[in-house]
Amino acid sequence: MNLLLLQGRYNEKDDNSIEKIIGDLSFVDPTFKFQPEDEVFTIYNDSFNLALTDHNVDRITLLITVGELAFTHYADAKPLLDFGKKMKSSVAELAKYNEDIEAGRSTNYPYEAAEVFYKSTFTQFNYDLSLVVNPKELMKIDDKIGELEAQLPTDFSPLIAIKKKMAGSYLNYGNQYLEKRNFKTARQLIKRGNELYTLIN
Repeated sequence: MNLLLLQGRYNEKDDNSIEKIIGDLSFVDPTFKFQPEDEVFTIYNDSFNLALTDHNVDRITLLITVGELAFTHYADAKPLLDFGKKMKSSVAELAKYNEDIEAGRSTNYPYEAAEVFYKSTFTQFNYDLSLVVNPKELMKIDDKIGELEAQLPTDFSPLIAIKKKMAGSYLNYGNQYLEKRNFKTARQLIKRGNELYTLIN
């Protein structure tokens, strides 16, 4: 079992499935509690975080199921499993919303579910923004947010908040470049800052 998890083979089917193996072991010994090795959990944790970064709904759904099966009795996994339970509901709500939209049915965007689903993404954006030391780094974050923006409503609170921070950063850098008399770059930075403020107001 540890070998299966160590190799990241989470989607094995039939007799090799994690659910089947744990079920068989529990049948042989009703008191059985699977205790994964530390390295197994590290690999699982990394896989989960990567799926979150990629916003891979199918992968997240699979990993939540794996976590509930294999890491219930691993103490360090509790925060991730608790997050997984919240994420499971959020993923289901977002999937339902997408289905309704594709079917042409009128529906409201699941804001609370989306905030849970995208929480780690915006936490990372805010962290990256705090480390920015020049306009080029700011523009890279801006591009990443732009790629994600198409999936979100314009009044999504975390999106508005990060845009507001970026707008302030653009204007600050614009003023710095004005002081350096680099007027062309300053105009570009100030223009982008004003564009972001316009989008959120």
